[in-house]
Amino acid sequence: MKAFPDTVKAKAEIPDTLMPHLRYPQDMFKVQRDLLAEYHMTDAGGFFNGTDIWQVPADPTTNTNEVQPPYYLTVRMPDAKAASFSLTTSFTPSGRDNLAAFMSVSADPGPDYGKIRIAKMETDSRALGAKQVQAKFNSDPLVANQLTLLKTGTDSDIEYGNLLTLPVGGGLLNVEPVYLIGRSAKVPVLKKVLATYGNENAVVAVEDNLEKALAKVLGGAVTGAPVTPTAPGTTTPTTPTTPGTPTTPTTPTPGIPVTPELQKAIADVLKAQNDADNAAKAGDWVALGQAQKAQSEAARALAAAQQKAGLAPSATPSAATPSGTPSAAPSSAPAGTPAPAPTGTPTASP
Repeated sequence: MKAFPDTVKAKAEIPDTLMPHLRYPQDMFKVQRDLLAEYHMTDAGGFFNGTDIWQVPADPTTNTNEVQPPYYLTVRMPDAKAASFSLTTSFTPSGRDNLAAFMSVSADPGPDYGKIRIAKMETDSRALGAKQVQAKFNSDPLVANQLTLLKTGTDSDIEYGNLLTLPVGGGLLNVEPVYLIGRSAKVPVLKKVLATYGNENAVVAVEDNLEKALAKVLGGAVTGAPVTPTAPGTTTPTTPTTPGTPTTPTTPTPGIPVTPELQKAIADVLKAQNDADNAAKAGDWVALGQAQKAQSEAARALAAAQQKAGLAPSATPSAATPSGTPSAAPSSAPAGTPAPAPTGTPTASP
């Protein structure tokens, strides 16, 4: 600040009209997740030997071998009272493909802005990492058949959207849109939505839209037991943490009932997202702001419906608030969100 006086302003000077458009900066988040890959360890011997190093998984939807970028999603972490607009990422153990942890930071302006939370998986949880989820999708006979039919008799190519992982009802939900892109028009058209909930034994959905995909993996019989993350202690981007006592993974009863209230909440979330997408495409920022407000209310209603249906176990983790200057940017188009992220509460902690 001394080198460039008056360049960085105090947070108190941010106008009220700009405050709702703040979001957490991706560049700072990338630095923090790289540091956490090693500095989440608290045992000196384990740190020296590198026995529990994490890594950001490669993006399985591309052939560039680049790591997955962080994604803006609307999620509810265990100690949060409601879903919030957050920047998220996942980790896998170094040299392995299973999921090690899920990390989010609140990007909504307010008291929780910049608060980092981490859901750490148990060693034997069999939680799927990004590469394993993509392999599960690609090896499913129904998925292969549907994608083959899409390409048959057309001059279009299949394009995978962002593979999103998020906590829902004590387990982990993975969602990926599939687009068809004409070789001449180069305009992606959403054709299918892939989804799975749980571990390697869970059912795979390939449907025409997100609502049908969620109904299949959340409303039908879930053959694989959802993974319940463990509860480590407080975590910061640069300071080692003290893990707490791991919890025992829970095995839900087969089949998750979808109550009328839960169905309505899911429909409201989808409608709010569609309204936001349409407003963004039309450049109608007033309608976009209204749609985002409706999306937040719908997400809170969904979280309440999940809690009422017994899909949201309670947890009371703490969280660390890193320092850093927020960046101002429109929060209307979260990166890589084909539809709003359903909310949930895995047992986790920052």
